[in-house]
Amino acid sequence: MKLRRAGLGLVGIAAVAGFLLTDGSIATLLPVDAAVGLLGNDYLVVAAVAAVGFALALLLVLSGRPGNVDEVTTPDPERAVSLPVPGDDFDAAMGSRIALVPLVGGTDRSGMRDRLRADVVHWLMRSENYSRTEAELQVATGNWTDDPDAALFLADGGSRTDRASAMLRSWLRLRPWVQVGALRTARALVDASEEVDATARRAERPETTAGPESEVTGS
Repeated sequence: MKLRRAGLGLVGIAAVAGFLLTDGSIATLLPVDAAVGLLGNDYLVVAAVAAVGFALALLLVLSGRPGNVDEVTTPDPERAVSLPVPGDDFDAAMGSRIALVPLVGGTDRSGMRDRLRADVVHWLMRSENYSRTEAELQVATGNWTDDPDAALFLADGGSRTDRASAMLRSWLRLRPWVQVGALRTARALVDASEEVDATARRAERPETTAGPESEVTGS
Protein backbone atom coordinates (compact mmCIF):
# COMPACT_ATOMS: atom_id res chain seq x y z
CA MET A 1 0.00 0.00 0.00
CA LYS A 2 2.81 2.37 0.81
CA LEU A 3 4.50 1.67 -2.54
CA ARG A 4 1.31 2.45 -4.45
CA ARG A 5 0.87 5.68 -2.58
CA ALA A 6 4.47 6.61 -3.21
CA GLY A 7 4.07 5.91 -6.92
CA LEU A 8 0.93 8.00 -7.18
CA GLY A 9 2.61 10.78 -5.28
CA LEU A 10 5.59 10.77 -7.63
CA VAL A 11 3.30 10.92 -10.68
CA GLY A 12 1.48 13.90 -9.19
CA ILE A 13 4.72 15.66 -8.34
CA ALA A 14 6.06 15.07 -11.87
CA ALA A 15 2.85 16.48 -13.39
CA VAL A 16 2.99 19.61 -11.25
CA ALA A 17 6.69 20.11 -11.98
CA GLY A 18 6.10 19.75 -15.75
CA PHE A 19 3.24 22.22 -15.60
CA LEU A 20 5.42 24.78 -13.84
CA LEU A 21 8.42 24.27 -16.10
CA THR A 22 6.43 24.65 -19.33
CA ASP A 23 4.27 27.57 -18.13
CA GLY A 24 1.14 25.50 -18.52
CA SER A 25 2.07 23.87 -21.87
CA ILE A 26 2.76 20.44 -20.40
CA ALA A 27 1.50 18.83 -23.62
CA THR A 28 4.76 19.87 -25.32
CA LEU A 29 6.62 17.40 -23.09
CA LEU A 30 4.45 14.47 -24.16
CA PRO A 31 5.04 12.62 -27.45
CA VAL A 32 1.50 13.30 -28.64
CA ASP A 33 2.30 13.16 -32.35
CA ALA A 34 4.15 9.89 -31.98
CA ALA A 35 1.25 8.44 -29.99
CA VAL A 36 -1.26 9.53 -32.68
CA GLY A 37 0.92 8.04 -35.38
CA LEU A 38 1.22 4.80 -33.42
CA LEU A 39 -2.46 4.45 -32.60
CA GLY A 40 -3.73 6.02 -35.81
CA ASN A 41 -6.36 8.20 -34.13
CA ASP A 42 -6.21 11.04 -31.65
CA TYR A 43 -9.34 9.71 -29.87
CA LEU A 44 -7.44 6.55 -29.09
CA VAL A 45 -4.70 8.65 -27.47
CA VAL A 46 -7.30 10.35 -25.26
CA ALA A 47 -8.81 6.94 -24.45
CA ALA A 48 -5.36 5.59 -23.50
CA VAL A 49 -4.73 8.54 -21.18
CA ALA A 50 -8.18 8.05 -19.65
CA ALA A 51 -7.45 4.36 -19.12
CA VAL A 52 -4.22 5.19 -17.34
CA GLY A 53 -6.06 7.68 -15.10
CA PHE A 54 -8.74 5.12 -14.36
CA ALA A 55 -6.12 2.54 -13.44
CA LEU A 56 -4.43 4.98 -11.07
CA ALA A 57 -7.76 5.87 -9.47
CA LEU A 58 -8.56 2.17 -9.06
CA LEU A 59 -5.24 1.60 -7.32
CA LEU A 60 -6.00 4.47 -4.97
CA VAL A 61 -9.41 3.03 -4.13
CA LEU A 62 -7.94 -0.42 -3.51
CA SER A 63 -5.28 1.02 -1.23
CA GLY A 64 -7.99 2.44 1.03
CA ARG A 65 -9.68 -0.88 1.76
CA PRO A 66 -10.00 -1.79 5.48
CA GLY A 67 -7.61 -4.69 5.08
CA ASN A 68 -4.89 -2.38 3.77
CA VAL A 69 -5.18 0.26 6.47
CA ASP A 70 -2.62 0.20 9.27
CA GLU A 71 -4.62 0.91 12.41
CA VAL A 72 -3.10 2.02 15.67
CA THR A 73 -3.19 -0.63 18.36
CA THR A 74 -4.20 0.69 21.76
CA PRO A 75 -1.73 -0.10 24.53
CA ASP A 76 -2.52 -2.43 27.37
CA PRO A 77 -4.46 -0.81 30.22
CA GLU A 78 -2.28 0.49 33.01
CA ARG A 79 -2.02 -1.67 36.07
CA ALA A 80 -1.94 -0.46 39.64
CA VAL A 81 1.59 0.08 40.84
CA SER A 82 2.36 -0.29 44.52
CA LEU A 83 4.36 2.62 45.90
CA PRO A 84 6.22 2.74 49.19
CA VAL A 85 4.50 4.55 52.03
CA PRO A 86 6.01 5.99 55.20
CA GLY A 87 6.67 3.23 57.70
CA ASP A 88 7.18 0.38 55.23
CA ASP A 89 10.85 0.02 56.09
CA PHE A 90 10.05 0.08 59.81
CA ASP A 91 7.39 -2.61 59.43
CA ALA A 92 9.79 -4.74 57.40
CA ALA A 93 12.49 -4.37 60.05
CA MET A 94 10.05 -5.26 62.83
CA GLY A 95 8.75 -8.32 60.99
CA SER A 96 12.15 -9.83 60.21
CA ARG A 97 14.20 -11.63 62.84
CA ILE A 98 17.49 -10.81 61.15
CA ALA A 99 16.84 -7.31 59.75
CA LEU A 100 18.65 -5.63 62.64
CA VAL A 101 21.21 -8.32 63.42
CA PRO A 102 24.79 -6.98 63.06
CA LEU A 103 26.62 -8.01 59.87
CA VAL A 104 23.55 -9.92 58.66
CA GLY A 105 20.55 -7.60 58.68
CA GLY A 106 19.89 -5.08 55.97
CA THR A 107 18.55 -2.26 58.20
CA ASP A 108 20.77 0.37 59.78
CA ARG A 109 20.44 -0.06 63.56
CA SER A 110 21.72 3.38 64.50
CA GLY A 111 19.56 4.98 61.82
CA MET A 112 16.46 3.27 63.25
CA ARG A 113 17.22 4.56 66.75
CA ASP A 114 17.97 8.09 65.54
CA ARG A 115 14.71 8.27 63.59
CA LEU A 116 12.64 7.11 66.56
CA ARG A 117 14.44 9.52 68.85
CA ALA A 118 13.73 12.42 66.49
CA ASP A 119 10.05 11.40 66.29
CA VAL A 120 9.73 11.36 70.08
CA VAL A 121 11.45 14.74 70.39
CA HIS A 122 9.09 16.29 67.82
CA TRP A 123 6.10 14.73 69.57
CA LEU A 124 7.14 16.18 72.95
CA MET A 125 7.65 19.60 71.40
CA ARG A 126 4.20 19.49 69.80
CA SER A 127 2.14 17.86 72.55
CA GLU A 128 3.89 19.04 75.71
CA ASN A 129 5.03 22.42 74.37
CA TYR A 130 8.65 21.68 75.24
CA SER A 131 11.56 23.41 73.64
CA ARG A 132 13.90 21.22 71.64
CA THR A 133 16.46 21.23 74.44
CA GLU A 134 13.86 20.22 77.03
CA ALA A 135 12.46 17.50 74.78
CA GLU A 136 15.89 16.07 74.07
CA LEU A 137 16.64 16.07 77.81
CA GLN A 138 13.43 14.17 78.51
CA VAL A 139 14.37 11.54 75.95
CA ALA A 140 18.00 11.33 77.08
CA THR A 141 16.98 10.71 80.68
CA GLY A 142 14.14 8.34 79.80
CA ASN A 143 11.47 10.45 81.52
CA TRP A 144 9.22 10.73 78.48
CA THR A 145 7.51 7.35 79.01
CA ASP A 146 6.66 4.80 81.70
CA ASP A 147 7.76 1.91 79.47
CA PRO A 148 11.21 0.88 80.77
CA ASP A 149 12.31 -0.76 77.52
CA ALA A 150 11.29 2.25 75.40
CA ALA A 151 12.96 4.65 77.82
CA LEU A 152 16.14 2.55 77.91
CA PHE A 153 16.28 2.22 74.14
CA LEU A 154 16.41 5.98 73.52
CA ALA A 155 18.19 7.07 76.70
CA ASP A 156 21.80 8.14 76.80
CA GLY A 157 23.91 5.82 78.92
CA GLY A 158 21.80 3.97 81.43
CA SER A 159 22.63 1.14 83.76
CA ARG A 160 24.71 -1.65 82.26
CA THR A 161 22.69 -4.12 84.30
CA ASP A 162 19.44 -2.84 82.83
CA ARG A 163 20.79 -3.00 79.29
CA ALA A 164 22.22 -6.49 79.78
CA SER A 165 18.91 -7.66 81.24
CA ALA A 166 16.96 -6.15 78.34
CA MET A 167 19.24 -7.76 75.79
CA LEU A 168 18.98 -11.14 77.52
CA ARG A 169 15.18 -10.98 77.54
CA SER A 170 15.09 -10.07 73.88
CA TRP A 171 17.38 -12.89 72.81
CA LEU A 172 15.36 -15.37 74.84
CA ARG A 173 12.51 -14.44 72.48
CA LEU A 174 14.86 -14.87 69.51
CA ARG A 175 14.71 -11.16 68.76
CA PRO A 176 17.59 -8.65 68.73
CA TRP A 177 17.43 -5.99 71.43
CA VAL A 178 17.36 -3.23 68.83
CA GLN A 179 14.20 -4.67 67.33
CA VAL A 180 12.48 -5.11 70.67
CA GLY A 181 13.48 -1.63 71.82
CA ALA A 182 12.33 -0.02 68.57
CA LEU A 183 8.98 -1.82 68.70
CA ARG A 184 8.37 -0.89 72.33
CA THR A 185 9.33 2.70 71.58
CA ALA A 186 6.89 2.92 68.66
CA ARG A 187 4.09 1.43 70.79
CA ALA A 188 4.83 3.79 73.67
CA LEU A 189 4.74 6.76 71.32
CA VAL A 190 1.44 5.68 69.79
CA ASP A 191 -0.13 5.02 73.22
CA ALA A 192 1.02 8.40 74.54
CA SER A 193 -0.34 10.16 71.44
CA GLU A 194 -3.71 8.44 71.81
CA GLU A 195 -3.86 9.37 75.49
CA VAL A 196 -3.15 13.03 74.71
CA ASP A 197 -5.81 13.03 71.98
CA ALA A 198 -8.37 11.45 74.33
CA THR A 199 -7.63 14.03 77.02
CA ALA A 200 -8.02 16.83 74.50
CA ARG A 201 -11.37 15.46 73.30
CA ARG A 202 -12.65 15.22 76.88
CA ALA A 203 -11.58 18.80 77.52
CA GLU A 204 -13.45 20.02 74.45
CA ARG A 205 -16.78 18.44 75.49
CA PRO A 206 -19.32 21.00 76.77
CA GLU A 207 -20.37 20.66 80.40
CA THR A 208 -23.71 18.89 80.87
CA THR A 209 -26.53 21.05 82.18
CA ALA A 210 -28.43 20.11 85.29
CA GLY A 211 -31.58 18.04 84.73
CA PRO A 212 -35.08 18.48 86.16
CA GLU A 213 -34.34 16.31 89.18
CA SER A 214 -31.45 18.51 90.27
CA GLU A 215 -33.61 21.61 89.83
CA VAL A 216 -36.32 20.15 92.10
CA THR A 217 -33.76 19.13 94.67
CA GLY A 218 -32.18 22.55 94.58
CA SER A 219 -35.54 24.20 95.15
